[in-house]
Amino acid sequence: MSDVAYGELYAGIHLSEDPALEERRVQRLLAVNKIDTRLAGSLEVAKRAGEIYAAYLKKRGEGPRRILPDFLIGAHAETYASRLLTWNPDDFKNYLTIDVKTPTDLMRK
Repeated sequence: MSDVAYGELYAGIHLSEDPALEERRVQRLLAVNKIDTRLAGSLEVAKRAGEIYAAYLKKRGEGPRRILPDFLIGAHAETYASRLLTWNPDDFKNYLTIDVKTPTDLMRK
């Protein structure tokens, strides 16, 4: 997982009703599925970026937007992994050469 994806996860954590619970759930999902992080910076930078992005979205009254970082995440997954795990698979299915699944799809296996 790239630092961009990790930052987006933390934006979602900070936008949730119970950030502490959501962080535990995300960390469990990563651990159970043995998802590695490949970060150019550090986990703390990615976490802080997610927190700042969440604050920005809250202030503007917006939800997460699909922008260039989504495609950076997709390209990173295509380079380093055999699958992309995302809540918005339709944004990627026609562009990536790897399998694209939702977390729910993965949990069903």
